[in-house]
Amino acid sequence: MLYEHSAVGKEWFEICLNYLIAVTVGHGFDEGWNEGAGYGTSKNKWLTNASLYYDTALPDAHLGRNPRYGTLGDWFCRIIPVGMSHHAWGNQANASRGNHVAAFRKMAYLTGDGRLISNWREYGGDKFSPWRAWIEYVLPAHYAEPEPTQDARLARCFPVDGWVMAASGPPGLRSTYEQGAGVIFQCRPRGGYSHSFNSDGSFQLHAYGQMLNHGGGTSANLDAYAYHTMSHNTILVDGLGQAQPSSGMTYPTYGRIVGFQESDGLVYMAGDVTRCYPKEPGNYRRWGLPLDEVYAARALPYLERFIRHILFVDGSYFVVYDDLRCSQPARYTWMYHILPDSPVTFDANTFAVDYTAGDVPVRLQHIYRPEALELDNRKGEDGLVNPFTGEDYRALRKGDILCGHNLWITNREPSEEWHFLSVVYPQPSGGEIPAIERIDDNTVRVGEKTICFDPSAPSAAAADILVDVTQFR
Repeated sequence: MLYEHSAVGKEWFEICLNYLIAVTVGHGFDEGWNEGAGYGTSKNKWLTNASLYYDTALPDAHLGRNPRYGTLGDWFCRIIPVGMSHHAWGNQANASRGNHVAAFRKMAYLTGDGRLISNWREYGGDKFSPWRAWIEYVLPAHYAEPEPTQDARLARCFPVDGWVMAASGPPGLRSTYEQGAGVIFQCRPRGGYSHSFNSDGSFQLHAYGQMLNHGGGTSANLDAYAYHTMSHNTILVDGLGQAQPSSGMTYPTYGRIVGFQESDGLVYMAGDVTRCYPKEPGNYRRWGLPLDEVYAARALPYLERFIRHILFVDGSYFVVYDDLRCSQPARYTWMYHILPDSPVTFDANTFAVDYTAGDVPVRLQHIYRPEALELDNRKGEDGLVNPFTGEDYRALRKGDILCGHNLWITNREPSEEWHFLSVVYPQPSGGEIPAIERIDDNTVRVGEKTICFDPSAPSAAAADILVDVTQFR
């Protein structure tokens, strides 16, 4: 009634509605769809339906002009590439495909964004979706169908949400996933709460139609292992993972993106994960995560720094550098999960792990002090048991997804400061992985390129790629 009869009331309603859309979705400080493509695409579907009811009932609304709709669509195109069968950070059952088909045609008509209609088609959208099909019939009466387009930006940072994605081709094309490579990196200001996981600093890699690593176990509701840090591709400190209170926030931000840059043949990203780990013992249990009692007895007040740097080089391989420091000696565990239970070979001298993901050969090689590292390949259900803390989440496992190999890579002797420098290099089926050569603790030569993470190192002057990590300390 107020909207219909009062110009002031109409303006007030429009301001409030657009404000709520902006701040309570994945790109606002007040909420954040931390689960990514799990609950996120479901919430987006409901938002889209409600928006269209409003927009078509009130012809002067033009709600599609709100730029957050296009940003949301872009986010979902990148966070779950077309063709990827699993998402490490939210309730799965491949819900994303159904939600993309249900929402993206509607979003495309609402906004006029051709990227979204292209994504809908790439997901195999039919003429109409059975989800709220009456909206599908109304669309052509109110909007013009946009022409399919592709995003020329191959990488994008979403700092408020805490995600960076990069790929070798347009993010909305199935061919990018099947023929190219990419990375999805997570470091969220809100951390892990509600349905989301304690997984910040983790990354998902893909190349040539295969997921190179795997995170989150089944990613199912009530799968405690999926919620636990040790199921993700990030770091444990003295066996402990991330934890935060189930309500409220101890800090204004937990994780945060601290670096993002694109240049020719290179995408760089960095996240500060330090605050995601508990500073004092407490009850950090919550829905879906009956966290072990060890967290009521132990914490990590001595963790002073964990910054993860990732380079995506030439659209084909990945270099990860982790900068860690504690105020007392500690053991740091670099987690990496491989889904297929295919043979894995390990060269202890070079600390190189060779495996195949589907038909894609992959080499994972650690460069920093390889002689001081130890590898514990925990196979199958052994990966659900933490050898440092004794935590055992096997009885709470949900679904039928089980990683064949769970690599726990740890410094043998406790140290206050530690780094991990690693390369993940995939090749198409039948390809040969180029030489990966350790130059010194902070420098690696991959094929023709020399990459250095320490500007004071002697080899830095000759490096093709130099990253100054000291600026984040």
